[in-house]
Amino acid sequence: MKLFKRTPQWTIVTSAPKGEAGKQWGDYWFATDLAQALNAEGVNAKVVSRAGANTEKRDADDVVLVLRGFASGSSFEYKCNLDALGYFTPRTR
Repeated sequence: MKLFKRTPQWTIVTSAPKGEAGKQWGDYWFATDLAQALNAEGVNAKVVSRAGANTEKRDADDVVLVLRGFASGSSFEYKCNLDALGYFTPRTR
Protein backbone atom coordinates (compact mmCIF):
# COMPACT_ATOMS: atom_id res chain seq x y z
CA MET A 1 0.00 0.00 0.00
CA LYS A 2 1.46 3.36 -1.02
CA LEU A 3 0.85 6.04 1.58
CA PHE A 4 2.37 9.02 -0.24
CA LYS A 5 2.13 10.53 -3.74
CA ARG A 6 5.87 11.15 -3.64
CA THR A 7 8.57 9.81 -1.40
CA PRO A 8 8.96 12.07 1.65
CA GLN A 9 12.54 12.86 2.67
CA TRP A 10 13.36 12.53 6.38
CA THR A 11 16.62 13.00 8.24
CA ILE A 12 16.99 11.84 11.82
CA VAL A 13 19.77 13.75 13.57
CA THR A 14 21.31 12.09 16.62
CA SER A 15 23.34 13.66 19.38
CA ALA A 16 25.88 10.88 18.90
CA PRO A 17 29.27 11.70 17.42
CA LYS A 18 30.16 10.72 13.87
CA GLY A 19 31.73 7.36 13.03
CA GLU A 20 32.39 4.29 15.12
CA ALA A 21 32.26 6.24 18.39
CA GLY A 22 28.64 7.14 17.68
CA LYS A 23 27.67 3.49 17.37
CA GLN A 24 28.29 3.16 21.10
CA TRP A 25 25.37 5.50 21.77
CA GLY A 26 21.80 4.29 22.21
CA ASP A 27 20.57 7.31 20.24
CA TYR A 28 22.28 5.95 17.14
CA TRP A 29 20.57 2.57 17.38
CA PHE A 30 17.17 4.09 18.20
CA ALA A 31 17.47 6.40 15.18
CA THR A 32 18.57 3.53 12.94
CA ASP A 33 15.59 1.40 13.98
CA LEU A 34 13.22 4.34 13.47
CA ALA A 35 14.66 5.02 10.00
CA GLN A 36 14.23 1.37 9.04
CA ALA A 37 10.58 1.45 10.16
CA LEU A 38 9.94 4.66 8.21
CA ASN A 39 11.63 3.24 5.11
CA ALA A 40 9.36 0.20 5.34
CA GLU A 41 6.38 2.60 5.15
CA GLY A 42 7.62 4.33 2.01
CA VAL A 43 9.57 7.20 3.55
CA ASN A 44 13.16 7.90 2.50
CA ALA A 45 14.71 8.20 5.96
CA LYS A 46 18.36 8.50 6.87
CA VAL A 47 20.36 9.01 10.06
CA VAL A 48 23.08 11.63 10.49
CA SER A 49 25.27 12.54 13.43
CA ARG A 50 25.16 15.88 15.17
CA ALA A 51 27.93 17.01 12.81
CA GLY A 52 25.44 16.82 9.92
CA ALA A 53 22.64 18.69 11.64
CA ASN A 54 23.02 22.13 10.12
CA THR A 55 24.25 21.50 6.61
CA GLU A 56 22.60 22.76 3.44
CA LYS A 57 21.47 19.19 2.73
CA ARG A 58 18.82 19.61 5.44
CA ASP A 59 17.06 22.21 3.26
CA ALA A 60 15.95 19.43 0.90
CA ASP A 61 14.34 17.39 3.69
CA ASP A 62 10.62 17.40 4.32
CA VAL A 63 11.21 16.46 7.96
CA VAL A 64 14.28 16.83 10.16
CA LEU A 65 13.83 14.99 13.45
CA VAL A 66 16.50 15.95 15.98
CA LEU A 67 16.97 13.51 18.84
CA ARG A 68 18.51 15.33 21.75
CA GLY A 69 18.75 15.06 25.50
CA PHE A 70 18.16 17.86 27.93
CA ALA A 71 20.58 20.25 26.24
CA SER A 72 19.42 22.64 23.55
CA GLY A 73 19.56 21.17 20.10
CA SER A 74 19.42 22.47 16.59
CA SER A 75 16.49 24.38 15.24
CA PHE A 76 15.97 25.05 11.59
CA GLU A 77 14.98 28.32 10.01
CA TYR A 78 11.77 28.13 7.93
CA LYS A 79 10.77 24.89 9.61
CA CYS A 80 8.35 24.01 12.37
CA ASN A 81 10.43 22.99 15.40
CA LEU A 82 8.82 20.60 17.90
CA ASP A 83 10.44 20.19 21.28
CA ALA A 84 10.31 17.22 23.64
CA LEU A 85 7.31 18.62 25.49
CA GLY A 86 5.14 18.73 22.42
CA TYR A 87 5.16 22.49 21.95
CA PHE A 88 6.07 23.78 18.55
CA THR A 89 7.69 26.92 17.25
CA PRO A 90 6.56 27.81 13.73
CA ARG A 91 9.11 29.67 11.68
CA THR A 92 7.90 32.34 9.30
CA ARG A 93 9.68 33.64 6.25
